[in-house]
Formats: sequence, C-alpha cells, structure tokens
Amino acid sequence: MPKKVNQPPEKGWGSLVKTLMKVVRDTDSWPFDPEGKGYDYLGAMKAGLWEDESGHWGSRDPRSGLIFKGTGHKTFHKTKIGEHKAGYELFKKDDGRTYSRPRYQSLPVTYPQRYSGTGQPFGAKTPAGRPRRAK
Repeated sequence: MPKKVNQPPEKGWGSLVKTLMKVVRDTDSWPFDPEGKGYDYLGAMKAGLWEDESGHWGSRDPRSGLIFKGTGHKTFHKTKIGEHKAGYELFKKDDGRTYSRPRYQSLPVTYPQRYSGTGQPFGAKTPAGRPRRAK
C-alpha cells in the first residue's frame, strides 16, 4: 500500500471535526471548479492527502499528478513555480483538470541516426535494392 503523504490528525475527533468544518466553510471549493479559486478538498482526501501540522494541504497527487488547486487560487502561482523548480510542467487533460508531469515526458522522442562507414545510414540500399557496401 502506498505511503500517504499527510495523515489525518491524531489529536482526536475534535481536531478532525474542526478540520472538516473549515473545509466545508470554504465556499469557493463547492463544487470544485478547475478554473476557479477553490481547492479540491474531496479529491485530496480521496488521494490520501490531509493537511499537515501547519494546516497546509498538498497541491498535487503524487501518484496521478492531479493538481488540487483551481487556476484562480491565490497561491496557484506558487504551485507553478514549485513544479517548475522540481522539473515538472503543468498541463490540462481532456477532463479540464490541471495535471503535473515530468518535463521530459512532453518532449518528442528522437533517436540518433546510426551510420555505416560510407556516410549512409545502416540498412541503406542501392537503387537496385541491394545493401550498400562500406568502402
């Protein structure tokens, strides 16, 4: 089972209820709008995330790359900067949500051309269809 990033508070039910009430009172997040200024608390909880000791909720699901902040969230710019510094890029999927992925996944894959001693690529053929010989 994957390790959860943040665990529910262990201070008892009172702390849990207090946290949930804070989440419910955040009217910008119900229902969650990926273009809005809210935070997807329900999605974060489903992903196994929870607020840390300082009350901060994580911005990204470490398994899927889903970003829980709406693009209008007051600290979305910090998420963009942090993802970039960590070597990630943000992109939108067809579901309208913002995701994060390693930057190298978006680059086209190219392979170096291997050449024989003739300056022709390996497997090059003569006009008659025969393989070329090295000189």
